[in-house]
Amino acid sequence: MSKAEILAELERMPMEERIEVRDRLDAMIDARSWDPEVSPEEIAVLEERIAEYNRNPDDVLDWDETIAELKAELENEAKAKAQ
Repeated sequence: MSKAEILAELERMPMEERIEVRDRLDAMIDARSWDPEVSPEEIAVLEERIAEYNRNPDDVLDWDETIAELKAELENEAKAKAQ
């Protein structure tokens, strides 16, 4: 059975069966064995971000502050477009 056929069959399944399939797949995929490839450039970005945090650990936003800031930016953009 091809991947396309499997996906089509999944779409026809009742939700309970989809959940069962998902649970079986999760059990088959050992997350500890997943080893994504990280490029040297990505490593450099991560290391710089960690270093920046270590230099200024108080210069961060918590989740609520981040969401509030993003909402304010989106509202400002929407107002600017409306003018």
